[in-house]
Amino acid sequence: MESYVVAIVIVHRGDLTVCRCSDYIVPANAPLEPPEFEIVGFTDHINVTMEFPPVTSKIIQEKMKTTPFVIKEQIGDSVRKKHEPKVNNVTGNFTFVLRDLLPKTNYCVSLYFDDDP
Repeated sequence: MESYVVAIVIVHRGDLTVCRCSDYIVPANAPLEPPEFEIVGFTDHINVTMEFPPVTSKIIQEKMKTTPFVIKEQIGDSVRKKHEPKVNNVTGNFTFVLRDLLPKTNYCVSLYFDDDP
């Protein structure tokens, strides 16, 4: 039996819950310093930025060689698109831009390693 760390993102606008999404990230016993991420929405695109720790764990480096990194666009319970960008450098910043968004639509954006492609 394994334990996992789960990130749950809940977006609120005033007293209204706009979006809730979660994905499994890594086993809980893995000694990782997770990357920091920022998701910024604009009227016609969304910027997804990840900043990896200065000294990235060997586990993250190995994981990125063998397991696809996924950025998932979701509307409600439906997956709109799954992106698998290549990340060659696991130090510093990585930015990905989500384009061709539907106007006046709430998106849930998830970032994770896909162990089951």
